[in-house]
Amino acid sequence: MKFISVIDDTPKKSSTKEAIKSIGQWTKRKLANVCTKKTLYKRLPILTWLPTYNLSFAIGDFVAGITVGLTLIPQALAYAGIAGLPTQYGLYGSFLGCFVYIIFGSCKDVAIGPTAIAALLTFQVVDGRGPEYAVLLCFLTGLVQVLMGIFGLAVSQGYFKFIGAQQIGPKGGELKPNKWQVVINKTLWLIGTARNAILVVVCGFIGYALSVNGPPPFQVIGSVPPGLPTFNVPPFGFEENNNGTVVSHTFFEMLSNMGSGIIIVPLIGLLEDVAICKAFCKLFFVSTVPDVDRT
Repeated sequence: MKFISVIDDTPKKSSTKEAIKSIGQWTKRKLANVCTKKTLYKRLPILTWLPTYNLSFAIGDFVAGITVGLTLIPQALAYAGIAGLPTQYGLYGSFLGCFVYIIFGSCKDVAIGPTAIAALLTFQVVDGRGPEYAVLLCFLTGLVQVLMGIFGLAVSQGYFKFIGAQQIGPKGGELKPNKWQVVINKTLWLIGTARNAILVVVCGFIGYALSVNGPPPFQVIGSVPPGLPTFNVPPFGFEENNNGTVVSHTFFEMLSNMGSGIIIVPLIGLLEDVAICKAFCKLFFVSTVPDVDRT
């Protein structure tokens, strides 16, 4: 038995050249998809829902906005305390992102603003170094999430809800309800929808009544500085006065102090959004593509 040895002398392409070529093709496809109408409507969902917006949507959004806004105030103050920041920073972070999300948001169920997990991670990463670190962390978190989106990585309440589900008068298409029945039904709907706001207002009056005649039996936040902060670029370095000694913090020093939190915080924020979208997908159609909401 004889064996014939065959040697392939055909020159093989360099693996480096293949990698560069594949990256070039991927970049070309990405750039081609950017300049399409489909991508524009995907990145700017307001172009899809605004033309079909009507008065009935506006009424529901008005009630929802008041409810969520009143609920968000104590929640944001609490999250600021968890993060180890002054209380006003919780309010700043609770509403500014909503104005941007009007244009770029694609999921109405995603929480835009501080969350419990984000507050805990911020507390751990900032570690009491001051609001400057928290502001820079927020900026870098948004930057990382934008890049991930571009590259494609990635009991009283029950009672109120029961009230909101009730109706009086004829149901279905049997008979047309009279004027008073319509008013009562709308009132019940308003109570059921705005139950969070009602609870916040009632608790606020209770807290005020207990605080007006002496120290309350619970801890209160106290006065919150009014107004908005000065709009500036994030602090890529700052100086602080430490017992008469001026201490300078450079940008790279701040990055070093925050460490892996620069990557962990945006990843956890992304996972929060995806989890919420997937949970609501069981009831409604919600886009669970991470890059839609990240950009």
